[in-house]
Amino acid sequence: MIRRTRFSQTIAVVDAPSSLGLSPIDAGHQPGAWRMPASLRARNLLERIDAVDGGCAHPPAYEFVVDPVVGVRNGQALASYSRELAELLLQVFDADQFPLILGGDCAVLLGSALALQRRGHHGLVFVDGHQDLLTTESSPRKGAAGMDLALVCGVGPQALTDLGDVVPLFDPVDVLLLGDRSGDDEYPGADVQLLRSAMFVAGLSQWREEGIANVLEQGLAKLHERGVERGWLHLDLDVLDDDIMPAVDSRQPGGLKAHELQDFLTVLLGSGFLSGMQLTIYDPEKDPTGAAGDLIVDVVESAFQAARTTR
Repeated sequence: MIRRTRFSQTIAVVDAPSSLGLSPIDAGHQPGAWRMPASLRARNLLERIDAVDGGCAHPPAYEFVVDPVVGVRNGQALASYSRELAELLLQVFDADQFPLILGGDCAVLLGSALALQRRGHHGLVFVDGHQDLLTTESSPRKGAAGMDLALVCGVGPQALTDLGDVVPLFDPVDVLLLGDRSGDDEYPGADVQLLRSAMFVAGLSQWREEGIANVLEQGLAKLHERGVERGWLHLDLDVLDDDIMPAVDSRQPGGLKAHELQDFLTVLLGSGFLSGMQLTIYDPEKDPTGAAGDLIVDVVESAFQAARTTR
């Protein structure tokens, strides 16, 4: 059984307003995911979850061409940015606070992983509508936001996999890959197949069939057997149903309902397993009514409130 504890840590909201991992929408237009932190803050997220300001890691300038050295968009810039974000997160950990990163695109995971690697053995709960196991060979866009899970597990250009003292930043056997609905066929390659075979994988249909809490319990039990007592949550908001979360980079039909995500977050936050978490890929430019942004804040607020009252 997943243990139930009352979430009591101070939350520190850290901004990572980066679109470095995404391909441009059109010539000269940077994707709008970098606007996510400001948009959620404007909805009074910090006040609603009783959080403190954990600062901002400002990204370098976005480039519109693929980095010719790394073979990934903004590759060298992303490597330096990941180190900067990691240093900011380490300050939050030193203050004994719970970091909540507001991305940005999914490639901010590299900075999070680097910081966690310097704080001991951690697992990764990767909740995403996609598996993010593309490589420079299989990615048509050459964006790190579709490669982030592969990169932190050691598959990809050395400039983005060898960021710290240890490679990989996450051992794939310590990864729970949950909620995707993209399908394995999008991620070819022997290295990728080997990574995925080592992970605990439950796509959206399986997750629902077996019960979201039950699958999480199985995954956490596997990590505990390996001696992994703490972990990080990567939450790409495209895991939500496209009908309620269309403001994302790579849309696809279906997805979690808001109450399903809220219940999952409440259980995970109340498990005592998480050292921190990140939210990624919401693009305010694709949310003209603001409904998607409002939904994000409502779900996060409700989950933290419920976790704080868990006995």
